[in-house]
Amino acid sequence: CGLFFTQQDILVAQQNLTSPPFSMAWQMLRERQPPGVESVQMAGFRYRFQDDSAAAEAGILGLVRALGEPPQADRALLEQIGETLMLAQTIEMLRDHPLLADQLETVFAQLSARIETLAGDPRNDTFTEALWVAALRMCAGVVMEQEPWIEEGVSVFQHVIEHDVRPQGFITQAVEGGDGGGMFRQILSVTALVLMAEAALHAGIDLWRYAVRGVTVSTAAMYPIYYFYTTEKWKWDADLQPDEVQMMFRRYGGWLEMLYKQTRHKDVRTVLDDLRPVYSAHAGGLTTLTHGVLEKKRGIFG
Repeated sequence: CGLFFTQQDILVAQQNLTSPPFSMAWQMLRERQPPGVESVQMAGFRYRFQDDSAAAEAGILGLVRALGEPPQADRALLEQIGETLMLAQTIEMLRDHPLLADQLETVFAQLSARIETLAGDPRNDTFTEALWVAALRMCAGVVMEQEPWIEEGVSVFQHVIEHDVRPQGFITQAVEGGDGGGMFRQILSVTALVLMAEAALHAGIDLWRYAVRGVTVSTAAMYPIYYFYTTEKWKWDADLQPDEVQMMFRRYGGWLEMLYKQTRHKDVRTVLDDLRPVYSAHAGGLTTLTHGVLEKKRGIFG
């Protein structure tokens, strides 16, 4: 019911209102007033988790307005791709509200047109941008039940795992370049891959377990985590600072909760302890609420 989460995930969050990490996510859901078009996504969360019909109605009006605006050539392409993916997720969250259900066909047509425009943008000529377009098409394919788009996304995902993710975890086409953007592209690429894996999972396809010579999406996702606190050994960008990496994670790290739910890796948990509640508009939204793992009370020995 939310592209990346299910009704069961909602029940878990509702049953743990006052327990970490859900309690801090509930507080954010109640209080956060995101700017601009991000407000429609928050409306979707409030509808799904709080049954707030008034928020849904306001969100639907904003959603329809945003989809009616064509992509802009003077805005960053990746920003618009991420925003469109966010709108696709919002459609899924709000689709059963009567106000949207009556105009789904029109909304789907607008979403499709927007995606085709972004996919055909001449700036869509780098590995990261092409991967994000594939993620967008795949996620939209799940929302609109377009099997060819889903199959295309699966093929792209598998190709990246097979050919671009090294056993150490770095994604060759992302980190190389020596232009200072290697970490940013690694995080962006991991974001796209994890969103693809999570969307596919809810379409009955388990890409989380897709492995080639022991390499999985988790292999790539774990790699940048070890540079969250110190970047001295990061060899791809000169003078990369920890605060730069942390800023990237704060903006695009919604997938960390998805990764932790899948792996329960203590190193992911360490980073999450500094970031929660996680809200990443273009990477799943309020994922501490949708993918949080109930924290067990620790004994005297940890």
